Amino acid sequence: MSLESPLSHARTQLQAERDAFTARSTAIETFISQVSRLSPDSSVSSSVEMRMPSKANPVAGPSGSEGCQTVRTAFAETLRPHSIADVDKSEPLLETIRIELSDEIALALAPTTETTFSSTLQQAILTKASQRLTEAEAMQQTLDQEASFLEQATETVDTVSAWLASAGETHIAMLSFPTLQNRHESLESYRTRCDELVRSRQSFLQDTTCQHSVATRQHDTFVSYLYEDLNVTYPVLATIARLDAICRAYQWAVRTHLTRRV
Repeated sequence: MSLESPLSHARTQLQAERDAFTARSTAIETFISQVSRLSPDSSVSSSVEMRMPSKANPVAGPSGSEGCQTVRTAFAETLRPHSIADVDKSEPLLETIRIELSDEIALALAPTTETTFSSTLQQAILTKASQRLTEAEAMQQTLDQEASFLEQATETVDTVSAWLASAGETHIAMLSFPTLQNRHESLESYRTRCDELVRSRQSFLQDTTCQHSVATRQHDTFVSYLYEDLNVTYPVLATIARLDAICRAYQWAVRTHLTRRV
């Protein structure tokens, strides 16, 4: 296994996910802005503003409230493409609205109901959309943390690999005792660095993402999802473990030569 390969693939996968969530956040912000600018129907009494439709309710008309139609169009043009990016593109619009904004809002926005675009409905839509934005921002923070881990791992792999390549230019039997001692110490330092990175990584995986009590996700679950298409589920741990194994084997060889010369 190439030490760089898992991390390289992980970085590519991570960047794609970061781009997707950045676009999703922008889409939600646009949707919120468009809904905020709409004028609700002030003629609707507060008692019927958010009345939920049922099969027994009469149909208001072929397209329902004009305000609700505008919201459906805004949703379809902003958030929907990002919501269905990884699912069946034929998913009905109202089903996507239900998943993103709630059953109640999807029913209220349906063109075959009596619900009018009231201030209560507008606020309910904005509240749910804001929650989705908070979740997306929380995920972006987690993705930023993941990017930091990949950078640390890559830096460690590059540094240690370069040192090992340079050390391998001279056969170990040709090295002096002081040089062998220095190499043993260097290898111990690199292995400590690997161990610290692994501990930090494991701590991250056991943690959760929580933003204003809205978005909660176990990091271990997040990483499994993020790298599910790769050959390794945990590219950072797999790469660092492999690097430590190489250092351990070389350190053992150096130690063997040291003991022979005592």
